[in-house]
Formats: sequence, C-alpha cells, structure tokens
Amino acid sequence: MKNDTRIRILIIDDHPVVRAGLSSMLSTQPGIEMIGSAASGLEALALLETLVPDVILVDLRMSIQTPFVACQGKVERSRFAGPCEN
Repeated sequence: MKNDTRIRILIIDDHPVVRAGLSSMLSTQPGIEMIGSAASGLEALALLETLVPDVILVDLRMSIQTPFVACQGKVERSRFAGPCEN
C-alpha cells in the first residue's frame, strides 16, 4: 500500500493508557498511520494547526476540556466536508 493511501488518525482522550493502547493497536494495521494524540481539546487544537488527520477518534466523556471545543473550532474550518455532530 502506498503512503498516500494510508488513513491518518489523531486520538483525543484524557487517559494516557487508552491513547497508548489505541495507538499501539492501530499502528500495526496496514493502511493506518497514527499521526498524533492529544490529552485535551486544547492540545488537539494545537496539533490540528500542523496535522491533517483523515479520522479523529474522540473520547466523548473526557473529564476536562471537552474535545468538541477543538472539533467545532478547527475541524469546521478545515478541509473536512462537514461540521462535527454533537
């Protein structure tokens, strides 16, 4: 598989073990490229300044700094087709 056909994934979760586990598991799959992970919505915003994920995996029950801050603030203005669903 060519690099340009890989699915680029960003993980947003406030639990380090979950981020590490998902990243480890997904990075072994053909066609998947883990491009980053964030522990908060604000950290995700910073990463989205330079990263262009195809998929963002989001913990919907994060204890602090809801990831929808990042999702609505950045993704709607990016190359993605539509806004995030609440």
